[in-house]
Amino acid sequence: MGPIRRTRMNIMRGIFAPIKKSFRPSLVANCVFNSFLSYTTIILNIVTIHAIRKTALLPKPLGTLLLSLAASDVGVGLLAQPLHISILVSRLKRSRIDPISFKGLMAVMTFFCASSLFNVVTISVDRFLAVHLHLRYQELVTHKRVIAAVISIWLLSAIISSSVFWVPYIISRVIWLLIMTVCLIVVVIIYWRIYIVLKRHKNQIQSLQIQEVQQGVQNGDLSNFLKLRKSALGTFYVCIVFLICFLPFYILSFLLLSHPLNLISLYEARLYTTTLFFLNSSLNPVIYCWKMEPIRRTLMDIMRGIVNRKKQLQDHDLMAENVCDNLNELFFGTSTDVEDFRPVLVANCVFNGFLCYTTIILNIVTIHAIRKTTLLPKPLRTLLLSMAASDVGVGLLVQPFYISTLVSRLNKKRIDCISYKKLLAAINFFCTSSLFNVVTISVDRFLAVHLHLRYQELVTHRRVIAAVISI
Repeated sequence: MGPIRRTRMNIMRGIFAPIKKSFRPSLVANCVFNSFLSYTTIILNIVTIHAIRKTALLPKPLGTLLLSLAASDVGVGLLAQPLHISILVSRLKRSRIDPISFKGLMAVMTFFCASSLFNVVTISVDRFLAVHLHLRYQELVTHKRVIAAVISIWLLSAIISSSVFWVPYIISRVIWLLIMTVCLIVVVIIYWRIYIVLKRHKNQIQSLQIQEVQQGVQNGDLSNFLKLRKSALGTFYVCIVFLICFLPFYILSFLLLSHPLNLISLYEARLYTTTLFFLNSSLNPVIYCWKMEPIRRTLMDIMRGIVNRKKQLQDHDLMAENVCDNLNELFFGTSTDVEDFRPVLVANCVFNGFLCYTTIILNIVTIHAIRKTTLLPKPLRTLLLSMAASDVGVGLLVQPFYISTLVSRLNKKRIDCISYKKLLAAINFFCTSSLFNVVTISVDRFLAVHLHLRYQELVTHRRVIAAVISI
């Protein structure tokens, strides 16, 4: 354990070493770039998940695997990149990063990176089986088995990432590098086999077209094979981009493991290879849209739906504006009619200004008097307080809104739809509450006269409060 512990300490020193001035521009550049990538990764992958779920022509097994890959990419944007940025900011501030935070960062990064890697490998295996098995593919690769494989991927990723906390750091890195090596070899072998199968089938198709004779494939099978070929090529581009973004990080990990004392000289390269690895999570959705026709069509349909929805909303707003203009003309007349009834508008402004003041003062005094009156029955007192409160609302809100509308008409200004709706909402609210209060008081007085002695038993204070809240 002595050499392992020394190696681990060297690694930690390299990571937590004081920043040289030459590193600062690289740290700033990587912070900015990762902040942008984090946002694009989340947005693009969420849109892609929605598009994959809406794509009916995509085979269920492939759709499930692509959803799993997109989910891991969302995790990269939501957790891995923000944690990575926080580490870079700590380095910029020259503050020491405690080992627990570093282990947490490594665990999160390893979890989502491992799930992405395993998803890419599983997608490669799925496309190989689709091309190789051909007609038997749907029989062997069922949706339930693919879901079981996806669950296993995430569980295995969780186990590998958690090893950072209970296995020495250097050993966990060695295990992770071995897993990456095996996965990369498997992906290369699988796509080499896919290439051989596709080349053989291409030769068969060409011979069928030249000889115009069916040799082992029906026309329906031929079209089905061409679809499988397109999906295999689409996922092949996903894997190629993954390898391009992944290999620099993979190679540098080997260099850091074999030369732990030269970490400071490799620190800048580590920053850029990590950012390049994160870039893969933003590129995957672009590849889906570019190379997979069913997903591309679904995304185009979604975009058309958004544009049409926006147009419908604009038409609805325009129609609402026209309705408001018609109502304004109906209740307040047109701008040319203002001169004919200007004295009426002025008189109503003055009269409503006076009523507004008296409504507020008189109802506030009434509320105070009702609260001080002990001889008044509690149910009736509560109902009268509710009615007085609605009248105060008329003086405080409805009449000032109405006066502002009259002043706008006097100034020959157009009353906008929002203000008109506010006025109508205030009038409806307080007038409706006043009406309901009057009806409730009438019912209360009828029950008091009709029930007589049973009135206090049936009409309790709590029931009246519930009625007021309902009003």
